[in-house]
Parts: sequence; structure tokens; C-alpha cells
Amino acid sequence: MMDNRKLIYLLVGAFLVISVVAITGIMAARGPADTGADLSAERTDDKVKKNTLTVTGTGKISVKPDVAYLEVGVRTLDKDAKKAQEENKAVMNKIMAKLNSLNIEEEDIQTSNYSIWPRYHYSDNRENLEGYEVENMIRITVRRIDSVGDVLDSVNKEGANRSYGINLGILDTDTIYKQALEKAIDEAKSKAEVMANKAGVILEKPLAVHEGNSPREIYPGGMDGRYSVVYEMDSAGRVPIAAGQLDIEAHVTIVYGVR
Repeated sequence: MMDNRKLIYLLVGAFLVISVVAITGIMAARGPADTGADLSAERTDDKVKKNTLTVTGTGKISVKPDVAYLEVGVRTLDKDAKKAQEENKAVMNKIMAKLNSLNIEEEDIQTSNYSIWPRYHYSDNRENLEGYEVENMIRITVRRIDSVGDVLDSVNKEGANRSYGINLGILDTDTIYKQALEKAIDEAKSKAEVMANKAGVILEKPLAVHEGNSPREIYPGGMDGRYSVVYEMDSAGRVPIAAGQLDIEAHVTIVYGVR
């Protein structure tokens, strides 16, 4: 009986030893998977943070505008909608003929808006139809800035009675912008050299170069990189135009490796 108990105890003990060894072996083979990965990632992140220098640069080029965009048109009113449209068309035809005589190309004249709507006035709590308004607006591209005043004078004399101002711009913005971008990169490099020198580190090759928040910025700003000029007639009946300058800006961000 005693021999049987001893045999059982020996078998159970041997089984426990084998189980512990097997479990230990499996854990050793797997390794500290989760904990090790997190620590490695943290070390990598820390290394990246400690070994980079990020700088930004801005480049600006000031240029004179070389193109103007005019928004002018005709508004007519008549109790008869058809007559209002016919009157509007007659005036607009005169304006188009005048623009042609000023050597404005057909491709530089574009209809920007044509609308017709009823106009009412109120009296004694009643709504009365006053007539129908027709508005026809065109967008004129003037490629000689010094002729803008003459163009405006001419269309006004032919009956144009609506205007949304003048937008001045630059035809070849890409070339100017690339020049501004070069200046932005030069400024960023200069700033990086100063910072690295003061921080006691050595600059390595850039790890990343990013164009700034927006592809281009032109100031004073307006739609499509132009700025608006509200004009008034002078005492001689001419429209004074001061083209001024436009500032085209570029922005870059450079990430340098350091050691």
C-alpha cells in the first residue's frame, strides 16, 4: 500500500516539474512582447525628437501688377420685361463695339452675370409692381494697366451704369512665386544654422521639406490673387488708377537632422 502511494507521489511531482519547465520555456520563447514593443517605440520617438531641428522660412517678392480685371455692366428698368431686355441689349451692344475699338480682344470679354427680376414698391399696405429690372454684367481683362482709366471712361460714356470695382493682378504668378519660394528656403536655412550654432549641434541633411500652409499668398488680397480698387471720377471726368504693388509670399518648413 505504501509503495503505491510513493509511486503516485513521485508521478505527480514529476508532472508538476515538467509543467513548470514547459511554461517557463514558452514564456522565454515569446519574450516580453507587449512591454518590449512599447519601450522600443518610446525610445525611437525620443531619439527622433532629440535629433531633429524644425525651422520655417518666409519669402516675399513685391511686383507691379500687369493686368486688370473690370466688372462693369448695364442695369435697365421698364414695366414691360421685354422692353427692359431690349434696352439693356442695345446699350450693351454699344459698349461691346467701343471695347472692340479699344483693341480689347473678344476672349478678354466674358459675361459674368445676366439676371432679370420684378421690382415692387409698397404703398397703403399694398404691393405694386414698379417694373422689371435687367442686369447684364461683363468681366473685362485689360492687359495694359495704363489704359484702365480710358477703358472705364469709354464704357461709362456708352451707358455702363454698374461696376463692382477693379481687380489688379499678375499674369505670370508662378514665376514670381518660385522666386519667393527660393527666398523662403534661404531664410529657413539661415535660421537653422544660427539655431544649431547656438544650441551646440551640427546640422545634417534635411529629413523633410514642406511647402507652407498655403501654396501662395498675394497681398493686398482678393479673389484669385487680386486686389480690389474702388474708383471715382476725377474733376476732369477721368478715372485715376494707381496700380501700386502686390506682395507675393511663400512659406516653407524644413526638418533637419542634427547630431
